[in-house]
Formats: sequence, C-alpha cells, structure tokens
Amino acid sequence: DEVRRICRGGGGGGEREKAEEEGTVERDCREAERRDGGDEKDTLHLLYEYCRAPGNEGRWVTYVHNKGSFHPSDENTAMRRTITRGAFSDECQTRVGDDVCNVCSARFTPVPFLHSPGNVWTASCGYVRKLIPPHKFAGEMWGVNDFVHRAKNGQRAKEWDDPTLFDMARSLPDVGITGQGRFAMEHWVHSHPSQRPCDVYPVEWPSNHNGLAELLGFDWTPRLNNFGSLRWPREHYDCSQYKGWSCVKESRLYEFAKLYGRREGEALPPKDGWFWKFYGSATDRVSMK
Repeated sequence: DEVRRICRGGGGGGEREKAEEEGTVERDCREAERRDGGDEKDTLHLLYEYCRAPGNEGRWVTYVHNKGSFHPSDENTAMRRTITRGAFSDECQTRVGDDVCNVCSARFTPVPFLHSPGNVWTASCGYVRKLIPPHKFAGEMWGVNDFVHRAKNGQRAKEWDDPTLFDMARSLPDVGITGQGRFAMEHWVHSHPSQRPCDVYPVEWPSNHNGLAELLGFDWTPRLNNFGSLRWPREHYDCSQYKGWSCVKESRLYEFAKLYGRREGEALPPKDGWFWKFYGSATDRVSMK
C-alpha cells in the first residue's frame, strides 16, 4: 500500500471534474516537510494552514495516512484500503459541494463521538478554516471534558445543572470515548457544529472493527449518502456501553458551545442538517447557566 505521491487539483462541487475534462487541473505536488517522527496533528496543521491561506477557501483537501501500519493485520489492511478508497472515490472527489456536504469519507459515525473511522477524508477548505487549529484542539477537548472528569470524581460542574447528564458522565467507562486524548485528531474534522458529513461505504460498518477483514475490502461500489437523510436512525446504535452519553443532543450541544460558542448562535448546528433529525428538535437548547 505504499503511495509516494498523489496529485489532484481544482476546486470542489464539480469544479475538479470540469478541470479534469478541460485539462486545466493544477498539479502542484511538493514535499512540504519530512520528519523522522511525527504526529497526526503536525500533518493536519499543514492541511489547516493551506485552507486558511488567502484564496484557498473554495478548494478541497484530502487527508490520507498509512492507518494501521504500526500494527499489521488483515483487519488494518482492509480498513486502510477501504477508507482510502472512500476518500479518493469520485463521489467524494468530484460529486460533492458545500450544498451537499463539507466532509466526505468512507463512513461517518456519531457514536461514540463524531468521527470518520480511520480518519481519512476529503473536506471543504471553507469548512476546515472554521476549525480550532489542530495543535490546540486536544487541549481544548481536555477543557471541554473537564466536566466529565469532575463528574467521574463526583464533582458537579457549576455551568451545568443537569443531573441526568451528570449521571451519564460519571458512569462513562472511558473518557477517551468523548473524543479526547489520542482520539482528538480523529474527532477534529467533525468537531464544528456546521459540519455536513456524507459517506460512501454503502453497508454496515462492524462495531469496534470486529470482522473487518471479512466484511470490507476492495470489492464494493462507493455510493454517496448525505447524512442529512440519515443512513441509520439513532436506534440503530448501541448506546448502552456509553451510558447514553454518546446518543443525546445535550452532550453534543455542550461540547459545541464550549469549543465554538464564542458568539451567540455560533454553536448551533444547521436547522436543516442531520443533527436535529438524529437527536431531536432544533427548538430544544442545552441547559447551561
């Protein structure tokens, strides 16, 4: 699965497809940086800075890495090939635009935190530039989940008077499932309330990647699904192992508000997006003091 260089150019929402046909695709491929040791946040920061650069807000970017290479197995090979194929599929590369979705991958899942399993995706720079810088995100998530840490120690958070959420947070088996620590970079691209995800892997994705090698592979046809139409309802997901925390809108709205709620209304997902169809009414607000 060695890939030395991938070059694709153009904009999004059909612009790339048109540029391919006209032969005007920009192919400016270069090695931005080389390190003996690195981290996802370093690579993602280069992607983030590219999207933040003047004139790039209309472009699209693809994030790809050698997922699972530290732990070779049939499951990791199957997953790496599947998520790479999804992000580089025509559906993600040429058939999406901000009016359809702004993050496209093989699979998007809202449980246990918002993410694309394996963290390989194609996204709109117009969306990416809204995100917290990758180098700061893990720290911000730690601050968000200070409520969870305190709840697990039996300490109520002053800013949230919600006994149900307190009990859910206190009983969480692992604070990592909230999208912090080593999971923070996998959560990063889906962390903003304005995200509109879509995915292209057309069938069930096994829980915890069990049996992945048998179920996944290269013999499948990408099929675009805008998550606004809900591939599966909330009842499809097993929330019992997460004590309900991952399947209620209050915990999600709390996180959005803590990360991006610096201005009134900024932390609310779009009314016509997947969020309210999945979690409940857009008129309900999180109970924060």
